[in-house]
Amino acid sequence: MLAPGTLTRYPSGPQHGEHTVRQWIAGEWELHDRQWGPPGKLRLTRPGDAFEVWATPGMHEDGTPWYVNLQDPLRRVGVGFTTIDHLLDLLVSPDLHTWEWKDEAEFEFAQETGLFSTSRAAQIRAVGLEIVTAVEAGQPPWDPSWATWTPPES
Repeated sequence: MLAPGTLTRYPSGPQHGEHTVRQWIAGEWELHDRQWGPPGKLRLTRPGDAFEVWATPGMHEDGTPWYVNLQDPLRRVGVGFTTIDHLLDLLVSPDLHTWEWKDEAEFEFAQETGLFSTSRAAQIRAVGLEIVTAVEAGQPPWDPSWATWTPPES
């Protein structure tokens, strides 16, 4: 769980768009400390999975979908974990009946500029499609009861 105030390390500058892709390719970014803000976030993953499912308190009360972040599997480093975002994400409706890709233009730009090769991009999209297949079969790779998650009292 990322509770409000949790120290994280993120690259400097904008976190999405062509600017970010150009920074990654050029190696012109540095990690900076950043405190996570309210309301916090539950990040659900299993060892070896190339994705995380994100839940925030009350996420489905306003129709907020499940957010599936495609990324490298988490690797333990020091006192935490590291990963590399794959830019392409999935939004899955709270009732698991519909889904859509998120950030496709950014993902396409990453391919055009060589950040992801055609074969690597196909692998990333295939992970998303495996999740979609499971969701459409009514068996998402997460427990839907997590939709009612609330953070512990501090």
